[in-house]
Amino acid sequence: MPYFSQEELNLICIYDPGNLSGLIYELAAMMHALMPDEKELYNLAHGVIEKLSTMNAKSYEKLSDMLTPTFDDFPFDEIPVIDDLDEMED
Repeated sequence: MPYFSQEELNLICIYDPGNLSGLIYELAAMMHALMPDEKELYNLAHGVIEKLSTMNAKSYEKLSDMLTPTFDDFPFDEIPVIDDLDEMED
């Protein structure tokens, strides 16, 4: 699996529809919508597409699993529950 920088991983998380070909398609579509002064984002997306193009479905699944926590792993018990909106103002 290729190495992805944090910026590249963020881009993947934003545009990933759940499969490798869809991710490549979404990134390419985003690139076509960029303005001429957005060269940095264009180059970042282009680099991600190049790296993704070297991956197979199994490698993509590993990457996706690393980036997407399961509900079983999420600490729902640690989230405060606010029953009264007045509590939020304190």
